[in-house]
Amino acid sequence: MTDAIGMIGLGNMGGHIATGLLEAGFGCVIHDASHARMEALVARGAVAAASPKAVADLCPIVMSCLPSPEISRVVACGEAGAAKGSAIVCYVEMSTIGLVAAREIAADLERNGIAFIDAPISGGPAAAEARTLTAMMSGSETAIDAVQAVMKAFCQTIYRVGGLPGQAQACKLVNNAISLTILALASEAAVFGVAAGLDADVMIDVVNSSSGRSAVTETKFPKHILKRRFDFGAALSIGEKDLKLFVEEARKLGSPTEITPVAARIWEAAGATSDPGQDMMTLIEWFERPLGVVVGRPRP
Repeated sequence: MTDAIGMIGLGNMGGHIATGLLEAGFGCVIHDASHARMEALVARGAVAAASPKAVADLCPIVMSCLPSPEISRVVACGEAGAAKGSAIVCYVEMSTIGLVAAREIAADLERNGIAFIDAPISGGPAAAEARTLTAMMSGSETAIDAVQAVMKAFCQTIYRVGGLPGQAQACKLVNNAISLTILALASEAAVFGVAAGLDADVMIDVVNSSSGRSAVTETKFPKHILKRRFDFGAALSIGEKDLKLFVEEARKLGSPTEITPVAARIWEAAGATSDPGQDMMTLIEWFERPLGVVVGRPRP
């Protein structure tokens, strides 16, 4: 198994990444809290491991894609964490966990002689499935060079944004703060437009031909909101977590936080009044509910 890649976390992103590795010809040793997720990939040729340590006992390169900083810390540095593995030489953290957690994990791994690459990914589950993700990477040039071929199995674009752990996290938080805040703003504005009598499809077409357009109105609204499909593949809780991380990290740096805390409160409220596990595109329902309007309509 010395040529196999370890993949820990097989959710909406990690499962597609592991599949991409297998399709690219890499051996893949996997671990996830869900046995069903592991079984689906074992059927495609992956090897299941009982713990993060067991993955790292078999693989020099171990990658993770996990839902929270707390889980990332346990997976990397816990009692049965990857840091305890006997084969691991490089750990690639693809989760969005913030600067503090990335630096703490990096320090723990490096004390064990393991290189740490900060490498959050962007594009969502659809891009993970299509192997067109964008990766932001920071860490040593040597370590990043060593994993380039692996990352290209599921990434279309790879940026090197710095040499230190946490710098790639900062870049990802910038992206997510913009995207998630715009989703809240666009939802609020779209509900106003429908309440004023506009056809939702025409309204979004106008925005996309005008100065208000963004990836949210060009992609997320037509694909997931106007059709009332709500199948983006990431939960409301992920949006809440990412905006909370941005606000916390910005305040530690003394960077102004005027707009993002408002957006973070909206994401938190949306999860609290429905189900934080719902698809994040259901955020618009938080704005629709008081007026009883619906932006878009189900399509056949």
